[in-house]
Amino acid sequence: MMFVVVASCFLIMLYKLMSAWFIDLLVVIFCIGGVEGLQTCLVAILSRWFTSAAGSFVKVPFFGAISYLTMAVSPFCVVFAVLWAIYRQFPYAWIAQDILGIALIVTVIQIVRVPNLKVGSVLLSCAFLYDIFWVFVSKSLFHESVMIAVARGDNTDEDGVPMLLKIPRMFDPWGGYSIIGFGDILLPGLVVAFALRSVCQRFHRSSHSFI
Repeated sequence: MMFVVVASCFLIMLYKLMSAWFIDLLVVIFCIGGVEGLQTCLVAILSRWFTSAAGSFVKVPFFGAISYLTMAVSPFCVVFAVLWAIYRQFPYAWIAQDILGIALIVTVIQIVRVPNLKVGSVLLSCAFLYDIFWVFVSKSLFHESVMIAVARGDNTDEDGVPMLLKIPRMFDPWGGYSIIGFGDILLPGLVVAFALRSVCQRFHRSSHSFI
């Protein structure tokens, strides 16, 4: 339930401080998270083929033990995020933004875990009410939809905040993008991940019982 309170405060802050410099700050934060997410996903994929590099570690100051595979993919992830930040206004920059965003979402789902179904149900119910309030009810308080205004990046030269996935409307004569926020994917994803872990644990227990 605290998610609704924290997310609402953050959304109001975005709405009130929405400007060019604040978008730049969000871009930096998104790049840091995107680099971490992309690095985690690439290491998980490449470790299947480069097992020795994934299992060998070196101590790095301030970071501790880091595998050689992580050190190898980190420069690519940093360059990828920096190039997106520089050229994010270009027509095809949405591809890089979606790659960074998906990698970040996958990493968060891997780290954050719903403890039980009750917490997951309350979380999704609160998120449902949160969306309804800030998309529709907020018009009566702020004279416009706060969530839509933030997603569009009003009062800035950007197409919107970077914390969302974008796909261009290919066959729409008016152009533009179809967008979906990270929360709309992340929160249901946490519950789906919980369900998958529960099924795997039950299967593991039943297989041991059978043996």
